[in-house]
Amino acid sequence: MRKPRRGAVILLIVCLFFLPSCEAIDNDFSIWDKLFNPVWDGDFSSLNYKATYPENNVTSGGNMEAWLDIVGWFNMSRINGTDYIYGDPANQSITEYNAIDTLGWNDNMDWIKHELLYDVVNDTLIVQDNITMLWHHSEEKTTSEGHTYIQKTYYYSYLTVYDSEIIPKQYVYDGQNIEALITFYNNSINPKSVIFIPDKLGLYSIDYTYKNESVHEDLMTGYVENNSKGIEFVNFTYNSGWSDPGGNLSHIGVCAVVKGGNFTPDNLSIDIYTPYEQLNITNYNLSTCNLFKGERSMHILLFPILLIIFSPFLLIYFIYKRAGR
Repeated sequence: MRKPRRGAVILLIVCLFFLPSCEAIDNDFSIWDKLFNPVWDGDFSSLNYKATYPENNVTSGGNMEAWLDIVGWFNMSRINGTDYIYGDPANQSITEYNAIDTLGWNDNMDWIKHELLYDVVNDTLIVQDNITMLWHHSEEKTTSEGHTYIQKTYYYSYLTVYDSEIIPKQYVYDGQNIEALITFYNNSINPKSVIFIPDKLGLYSIDYTYKNESVHEDLMTGYVENNSKGIEFVNFTYNSGWSDPGGNLSHIGVCAVVKGGNFTPDNLSIDIYTPYEQLNITNYNLSTCNLFKGERSMHILLFPILLIIFSPFLLIYFIYKRAGR
C-alpha cells in the first residue's frame, strides 16, 4: 500500500484550515469561533474597550488637524445576529478623538480642549466635537533703552468635527412579571414537584435553589469577539445545559425537579439572568396532580418499561394475524 505523500497531507491541512466556516446552531457562529474566541466570564467590564484600529479621517482648519471616530459600544451583545446595547446610546458609545496644531515655527500651542455633544436622530447617534485651541505668536521686540524681549500675542482657534453610527437595538427583557409553573405530583411512590418556566427566550441562565440545594441551568453561551476596530463584544448562541444536580434538587428535560413530598414555595428561590441583569421570580402558579396516588397504584415510569417488555409479543401477534389472512 502506497503511503500518502507529505505534500498532499500538508495541502489537505491547509485546505481544511481555509475552508468556509461550518454553520453551528446560531447562524452567526462557526466552529472556528468556538475554537479561537474565549468564553465570556459574565463580566462586561473585563472586555477591551480601547480601539486598535480607529478610523482617523482627518479634518483641517483653524491651525489644527483633528479626527473623531465612534469605535464601538460598551457592553454590546450579539444574539442571533442582532446587536444590542443596554442603556443610553450616548453613554454606551465609545468615542476616540485627537487634535494637533499646525502652527508655524514661531507660534506655540498652549492648550487644546474638546467639547463632545451627542444627538440621536432616528436610529443614528451623531457625535460633534467642538475643539478650541489657545495659542500665541512670539515676536522679538526692542525697548527704547535697547533691551530685547519676546512679545506674546494670544489667539483662539476653533474647529468642529463630526462622526455618526447606527445605534444597536436596545436590549429589553419582557419577562419581569413572568411566572413559574409548579406542579406537585402527589404520588406516594415517588412524589416530586416539577418547576417549569414557559418563556426563556432572551435569558442567559437560571438558578433554582430549594433550601440548601441548588441547580444551575445554562441557556446561552457567550463568546468574546472583536469588531473591525478592536473593541470587544459578546456573541451569544443558544446552548442549553444543566449543572450536575445533587440531593433532592435535580432536573428533567427543561424543568427543575424537587424530589420528595412536603414541598413549600417559601423554601424556593428562582433567579433568572439576562446578559445584563438579575431578576428574581416571585410569581408561582401552583397545581397538584393526584394521578397514581396510593400504595397499590401503578407508577407512571412503569409504562415505558411494560411497553418494552410486551413489544415482542405484540409483534408476534400482528405477524400471526397477517399470516392468517
